[in-house]
Amino acid sequence: MNINLFKANKFDIEIPFPESWNDLLPEEIEAVAEAFLSCNHVMEIRGKVLIQLIANRVLVHKKKVPKKWMEEIDPEQFFLEGASLLDFIFNENTLTKTPFYKLNLVGAREYTVYGPEKGFESLSCGELEDCEYFFHEFEENKKMESLAMLAAILWREKVNNKRAPYQVLKAGGTIEKYPAERWSTMFKRLSPAKLFAIYIWYKGCKFQLPTIFPELHSGGDGSSDSGRLSFTNCIHAGAGEKNGTRNQIRVMSLYEFMYDMELQAKQQKELEEKTKN
Repeated sequence: MNINLFKANKFDIEIPFPESWNDLLPEEIEAVAEAFLSCNHVMEIRGKVLIQLIANRVLVHKKKVPKKWMEEIDPEQFFLEGASLLDFIFNENTLTKTPFYKLNLVGAREYTVYGPEKGFESLSCGELEDCEYFFHEFEENKKMESLAMLAAILWREKVNNKRAPYQVLKAGGTIEKYPAERWSTMFKRLSPAKLFAIYIWYKGCKFQLPTIFPELHSGGDGSSDSGRLSFTNCIHAGAGEKNGTRNQIRVMSLYEFMYDMELQAKQQKELEEKTKN
C-alpha cells in the first residue's frame, strides 16, 4: 500500500505505507503508543500517527520530500484520504511481532535485556501466569509500574548467550524465579510510550490465543480471560498425571501446555455430544 503526497506542478510522491500492525517498525509502534497516551480523541490520534508514519517512511525509503510539504498540500483532503489507511490500528490489535528485540537499561551500569519471540511462542506457563497479574493490574489502575513489572518478566539478560530462563524447577519441586521485581526498577525509567508499546504487543498476542486454541478458551475450566488469576486457575485445572504438578506446568512451554489442554477440551466436548445422543 502507498500513500500519495501531491501538489499540482510541484510534487507527486508515492510512499510505501504499512497495512497491518505487524508491518510497523519498532519506532512506529512506539509512536502509536505515544499518540494513544498523549491524545484525547481518535481523530487526533489518527492525525498524529499519520504524520509520524509518513515522516519515518520517508527516512526509511529515502524519499525526497519538500521540507514544508505539509504547507503545500490541502490538509483536509490529506487527512480524509490518509486517516482511513490507519483503520487497521483501530479495528483490531493483531500485533504479534515483538516490538523491541532488545532494550538498554540504566542502573548502576548499563544493561541489555532481550525480549521474547513473536507471539507467545517462547513463553513458559509461569511467564504468562505472572504477566497476567500485572496486565490486569494495569487494566485496573493504569499505572506504569504495572507495565514495568510485565516488561521485566519478559525482557531478560542473556546467560551463556541465551535469554535467562524465567523459572527453574529445583530439586524437591520448588521454583527459583528470575528477579523481575528487582529489574523493574530500571524498567520504570523507560519512557511511558515504550512500556505502553509492550502492553499493546502483549494484548495483541493475547487476542490470538482463542484463535489458536478455540476449545480451550470456550470452556469453563478457568482458561477464559476473567481476571488476574485466570491462567493460574488453568494451571490448577491442568495439573495431574499427564502434565505433572503445578510447578512442573509453570516451567512448561505455554503452547505445549495449551495444545494438550486443547486436545482434552475437544475430547471432553466429543464425549458430551456422544452422551447426549
